[in-house]
Amino acid sequence: AAIDADLTWRISNKQRIDCVKEDPIKKAALENRPPLIKLMNSHYIPLTEVLSEMQVEGVRIDREFLAKNLTRLTIKERELETQILDKLKQDLNKDYEVSALSSNKELSNIFIGGYGLPKVKSTDGGDASTDKETMDKYKEMGNPVASLIVDYRDIAKAKSTYVGAFLDL
Repeated sequence: AAIDADLTWRISNKQRIDCVKEDPIKKAALENRPPLIKLMNSHYIPLTEVLSEMQVEGVRIDREFLAKNLTRLTIKERELETQILDKLKQDLNKDYEVSALSSNKELSNIFIGGYGLPKVKSTDGGDASTDKETMDKYKEMGNPVASLIVDYRDIAKAKSTYVGAFLDL
């Protein structure tokens, strides 16, 4: 325990020295802003202490509350899937599978080929992007499906990354 405490103290001192070297207090004063060391002392160090306690002690999870929210999010996700697929059938006169909603290639075909919208942005591979920024542009162009896709992705992300992950853990 003493070795751990000593090592932690040494690392902390080194980080403070590096912090002041990278962002000298005089430089921050000339730029009329607080120095980085102040941010480190007021936010970073206290946050590290809280996260350390959480790691050692754990956190309490209201499983019933999370399970209810998982159910709520699942229902909302299904409703959005149905709305999107119905709207695509109505607008483009074609049936799409739910898997199309998670396929960037199929979504880009829907928006560019189906709706005739322009290619706003490209992926690293050169394909048309369907990221949030692109969907927001399509929303601004008046495409209602783009808005539903953004909502659908937000719900799916919350469900899988946060609520579902906590329950699994």
